[in-house]
Amino acid sequence: MDSPQVVAPLDSREQPILDQLLVVRDALLLLKQDKSTYIKSQDVIPYYDRVIEQVQLLNNVRAEGVAERERNRGWRKQSLYILGNNEAPAA
Repeated sequence: MDSPQVVAPLDSREQPILDQLLVVRDALLLLKQDKSTYIKSQDVIPYYDRVIEQVQLLNNVRAEGVAERERNRGWRKQSLYILGNNEAPAA
């Protein structure tokens, strides 16, 4: 089974989260490949919990990024407004 290509995160704070998700993926693949036993839900639930934890961390990191982008947009709009009011009218 081919895994999808992993895209490098844009924010450096996302890299440890990606690393943890890749560890979980690899562990689940090993569990799936073990044909000697059936996969039981109690074997998978800890991995599910780890994925949920990492997704919450990722959402927090990205939410901070959204707030930062919105602040930057606000400052740019304010700068343009000030520049627009201080220029001489076009003739």
